[in-house]
Amino acid sequence: MHNAKLTIMALAALALAGCWDEEVATPEREPRVVRVAVAEEAEAVRTRAFPAVLQPPEVTPLAFDVGGRLGAIDLRIGQDVREGDALATVEAEGATLRLQQAEAALAEAETAAVNARTEAERQTVLFERDVVAAAARDRAVTQAEQAEARVTQAMRNLELLSETLEDTTLRAPFDGVIDGITVQAFGTVQPGQTVLTLYEDTGFQAMILVSFEVVSALEIGQELTVVPSDGDATPLAATLTEIGRRAASVSSFPVVVTLDEARPDLRSGMAVEVLFDLPVPEAQDGIELPLSAVALGRDVGLDETPRRAQMFVARPIEDDRAELALVDVTVAAVAGSAVYVTDGLAPGELVVTAGVSFLDPGQIVRLPDMEPDNVAEVLK
Repeated sequence: MHNAKLTIMALAALALAGCWDEEVATPEREPRVVRVAVAEEAEAVRTRAFPAVLQPPEVTPLAFDVGGRLGAIDLRIGQDVREGDALATVEAEGATLRLQQAEAALAEAETAAVNARTEAERQTVLFERDVVAAAARDRAVTQAEQAEARVTQAMRNLELLSETLEDTTLRAPFDGVIDGITVQAFGTVQPGQTVLTLYEDTGFQAMILVSFEVVSALEIGQELTVVPSDGDATPLAATLTEIGRRAASVSSFPVVVTLDEARPDLRSGMAVEVLFDLPVPEAQDGIELPLSAVALGRDVGLDETPRRAQMFVARPIEDDRAELALVDVTVAAVAGSAVYVTDGLAPGELVVTAGVSFLDPGQIVRLPDMEPDNVAEVLK
């Protein structure tokens, strides 16, 4: 009887254990969701950034033609000036005295010329009456001509000194903006010494130095982008306007870009970045994919020649399910966060672009971004 009870209890325990196993059985795991990109040929370009400084197209230095002591200077950097505005004055040393001396010399020369001319006329009349010899007449005529030459010389000297006095006032040669002031009020300046610099407010440009490889891929009129480093960083459209044919230093060629439009907040001297989209010749006709599509940790050799890698291709099987295949590819170039594949993939294939380190060949995954119609199109 005791053995029968034990047997019944054991059978009941087995039955309960079977029921428990049925209740706690682990459900089948859902396939992992993956993100894919359709393999498409794309123009291979690499964006290069070059630091630069905004400058006006031309900065003109202004100087006096005479030396002397400066007067007061009521100017400031960034000030707008109009053509003809007086910017600075200088007291030319002895200019007024020299002008007075030149005026006196001219008056003296004119008097001497009148006397010489009168004497030449008198000698001519006497010669015609056979009163004096031809030599006397010729000598008087020559002296009159010399006196006239001295008058001309004195007049020219007076004009030059008058212009010198006019040069004691420095005037703006065009409408512009003061870029810099290099002297102090009441200081002494020499002839030709730069007093200030002026530029026309017609826009901005930037000059950069690039390698031979880069300059060989550029052309005049090419469109590009300039991004301010300070303030509003909204990209600005610009045009390549000058390409230097001679390197400023070893393999550094000057290139000038000009902004298509200047915003009011831009200032001369602001730091910017000049962005070029340069072609990648070795990756032409390649398939562009994000670098995250490369199955790192597997058979990858991006630093080898030729570059090689492996990627997962999702091959749809039904609905939004796909089976993964690990394929070998040839990478022609790596540009920033993109790779360009020239062998191993066909246009239209679905390449996994995220989480590839957690995937295995033959694994079934889900493609949530693929509509049924799109999957059907890929399956054709």
